[in-house]
Amino acid sequence: MSKNKTSCATAILRDQLSRDAELSTLVEEERKRLQLAEKIRSARREVGLTQAQVAEQIGTTQSAIARLESGGYERLSIRTLLKVASVLNRRVNVDMVPVG
Repeated sequence: MSKNKTSCATAILRDQLSRDAELSTLVEEERKRLQLAEKIRSARREVGLTQAQVAEQIGTTQSAIARLESGGYERLSIRTLLKVASVLNRRVNVDMVPVG
């Protein structure tokens, strides 16, 4: 029975997103923010650094790195992202592709 509820909820959400462009945009922004947060967290763990160590190397606080890794950092600058990427031995790749 819970599968039907889940399917129903998914259908309702898809319907709402298809009818509300603003909501759809907000959901997509949040999805992208969470994807980036997970990539940063995974990279940090892979190189074996703590949040505090990353923060110290880029001149910020551990709590700022925690917000970044949770997706709660809404005003992430390219400069900060590049600093974090450098500490994690990564490069940033930004792309713009056609919609559709």
